[in-house]
Amino acid sequence: MPIFVRNGSAAGGPSRRRILAGAVACLLLPGCGSDGLAPPDADEARRILERALAFWRDGGTIEALASADPPIVASDPRWERGEPISDFEVDGPPVPSGAQQKFRVNLRFADARGKPREVAARYEVGTRPIQTVFRAMLQ
Repeated sequence: MPIFVRNGSAAGGPSRRRILAGAVACLLLPGCGSDGLAPPDADEARRILERALAFWRDGGTIEALASADPPIVASDPRWERGEPISDFEVDGPPVPSGAQQKFRVNLRFADARGKPREVAARYEVGTRPIQTVFRAMLQ
């Protein structure tokens, strides 16, 4: 099937100017740009992470954290199994990732004989629309 070119565009197809105008309009319209995936403020995300981990360290459960004010939805397999942590340390600045901030954390546990051990973990923290702290399973 032959394509006829008229004024720099294929007949019946959009011109470059129309495509560019549509792309610019899309970026300027709400919900069309990347604002929906903008990472949360790093300091706010860190405060949420530290609040959740301190809650765990102090003996709180994930279910109780979800009912706290404000609530934080959290997930960590060790916490869910009831393993207590003795302490934690956030290791370095976060890395923005979509609508979350990713943190490296050193968790301190005590083994069955009371010997301390440290486990490196990564957490993904979100602030909108709800506060979330999830252990990243793929390190």
